[in-house]
Amino acid sequence: FREDSDYDILVVTEKKLEKNCKYDFITGILRNWAALRILDEKYNFDLDIIVVNKETFELYKNTIGDVIGFANLEGIAI
Repeated sequence: FREDSDYDILVVTEKKLEKNCKYDFITGILRNWAALRILDEKYNFDLDIIVVNKETFELYKNTIGDVIGFANLEGIAI
């Protein structure tokens, strides 16, 4: 992790989400993240949220250079 890096959060869903549902989900997380950054400066880094369904994850999980591939190799499941 570099000091100027961001965090990528990959969310894998069972089924494909409709575009507006995915947008609302990501917007809610980012809104809460912005509030947290204001309250505590240790959270002062950027956050990228990627939402894919399980089928897409399986398709790209071994792709070198793809964020899904990186998450599969180096990510932490929560």
